[in-house]
Amino acid sequence: MKFFDRYPLRVLLVAATVALVALGLIASSAAVTLTMRSQLIASEDAKLREAMNEWAATSPPPGPPSSLDGDPLSPEGPSRERPPSEYFIAVRTAAGDLVFVVDDNPSQPELPAKVNLSEPFELPDAEGGGSWRALADVDRQGNITVLAVPMSTTVDGTVTKLIQVQALVGLAVLIGVGTCAWLLVRRSLRPLQAVEQTAHQIADGNFDRRLPELSPRTEVGSLAQSFNWMAGSIESAFTATEASRHKAAASEERMRRFVADAGHELRTPLTSIIGFAELYRTKMLPDADVAFGRIEPEARRMQALVEDLLTLARLDTERPMSREPVDLTQVAADAVAGAHAIEPARRVELRLDAAPVLTGDGDKLRQVALNLVVNALRHAGEDANVTVTVTESVAASAPATHTASIGPAQRPGTPLAVLEVDDDGVGMPAEAAAKSFERFHRIDDSRNRSDSGGGSGLGLSIVAGIVQAHGGTVHLDTAPESGAHFRVELPVDSERPANEPF
Repeated sequence: MKFFDRYPLRVLLVAATVALVALGLIASSAAVTLTMRSQLIASEDAKLREAMNEWAATSPPPGPPSSLDGDPLSPEGPSRERPPSEYFIAVRTAAGDLVFVVDDNPSQPELPAKVNLSEPFELPDAEGGGSWRALADVDRQGNITVLAVPMSTTVDGTVTKLIQVQALVGLAVLIGVGTCAWLLVRRSLRPLQAVEQTAHQIADGNFDRRLPELSPRTEVGSLAQSFNWMAGSIESAFTATEASRHKAAASEERMRRFVADAGHELRTPLTSIIGFAELYRTKMLPDADVAFGRIEPEARRMQALVEDLLTLARLDTERPMSREPVDLTQVAADAVAGAHAIEPARRVELRLDAAPVLTGDGDKLRQVALNLVVNALRHAGEDANVTVTVTESVAASAPATHTASIGPAQRPGTPLAVLEVDDDGVGMPAEAAAKSFERFHRIDDSRNRSDSGGGSGLGLSIVAGIVQAHGGTVHLDTAPESGAHFRVELPVDSERPANEPF
């Protein structure tokens, strides 16, 4: 097998084809040649029998034999007419004496002492130049007549010419077959060259390369189909690996930023607490009520930040949430009531266009509504009005375009419970809106965090995490000086099993 491994497949296929055709030609030529030779010999045997029964049957006159060069010594031959020149005729007596010879050939056969009187036989040439086909008969006087014809001029010559013609024709056939086989194999294996080239391109990193579609009923077509499937699997695996790598890198980067921002956010209230405690300890701030009045807000701010961080950590671990029927109108009403408690002077309006009930975690959904309302109160501007709307909807087959969205697309026809929080404040540019759901993200200008009322940048991240845990989506539509419109779409999902976590 190592011998065949040294040569290309196309060379082996052409060589095998030519070899098989050559074997076939040799076998057929041998069969034709042997058949032709047998037919020629049978024909000569028939001629010998016919001659022996006709003109060669005449008994020769007594006397000395004729000369061996074909000139008879007796004026009469074995027949009344001159025999054909290609024949050799010899007559021997019963005692073995040669009494008559007619031979116009340049050579003569070597006569044996005994001959076969029943069937034709072959005799060697006296000079070793070939062979003779002979037939012997005995007359009434016991004389033996031997009639022979040279094989070289009757059988062997014809067979030789036949072999020559077969050789020339066979050579032409082999050249034609070899040429056609080479062209056919080259054309048939051309897709394999494409496979080789495509494989090299994929090895170089071009994973989107594919082979042209061919008929799967052919071996090459089936190979191309399998190759494309393999290339697609490799591309998918590589893409998934790259996506996982990028996702891991992005997650690691977010974690580093998260830890740094969390440390910064925790350090600010801790610094204030330590500062006021140090002032009170050194008697530089003797009034304890003033000191603790400054320490308590910072402690509460740190507590809120820690609670937000814990909420995000629980969302990251995808812990199962409690499941219960939740009235979204009550959730919105609680959020509006909480907003009035936080900012009594601000106008926060509640609109109830429907009363959807969904299955979910009521406390978490209240946190979503409250975070959105508080976000509007803090960042829309002091004179901005806030409107909370509860309605119902059905997921469309062609979702609308929004400034920013987070969460899975809803299946068309899915019943949705919708919570909307609008403000007519300063709005934000599209670049800032695209990052609004990132952790610790804060926008500048009027929406920048202040020491007195600003947030930590985690509120909308918590909203996004809770809504996604419920299988919902959050949309944001905003523009500078056009306010902000948050739309939370939650699938009603009333048929989900109660023990199935989100």
